[in-house]
Amino acid sequence: SSSPGDTRGFGTAAQQQQRAILEAAVCKSLGHPNVVATYHHNIKQAGPKEGEAAADAGWALSLVQELCSATLQDALRLSMLHAQDSAQQPIMELVLSLLTDVARGMAYIHGKGIIHGDLTPGNVLLKQEASCPAGVAAKVSGKWRPTAQLTAST
Repeated sequence: SSSPGDTRGFGTAAQQQQRAILEAAVCKSLGHPNVVATYHHNIKQAGPKEGEAAADAGWALSLVQELCSATLQDALRLSMLHAQDSAQQPIMELVLSLLTDVARGMAYIHGKGIIHGDLTPGNVLLKQEASCPAGVAAKVSGKWRPTAQLTAST
């Protein structure tokens, strides 16, 4: 299996490198309170896997991004959205605040002509923020694809 930033199996070496460069540029161009910030990137050719020719090695993209506390998936699994005295009832103010944050982040990236393509609880990161009414902000993360690239490849 490949690592998250590994492009093996996604076209020629030149296409893989171009895809990694594009993803890094898109990540660094986004600036919104509900989208995980990207501060730095590194793109390098990955070493060949066992039995693989050097020419078939993919490209590895490493990103330095904003530090967040947990994923929405973690929060759901650990019942972090529930009051301590009630394992049954979620804290609706918190749930609605997080949903609004996700909607704002997605509206921002869609407004930039970018689609997410894989919005899951594991791609929504949570960060404590005193400025938020609920004390926690949701930030969308993941692999971004410009819509022009998507339509050109279909």
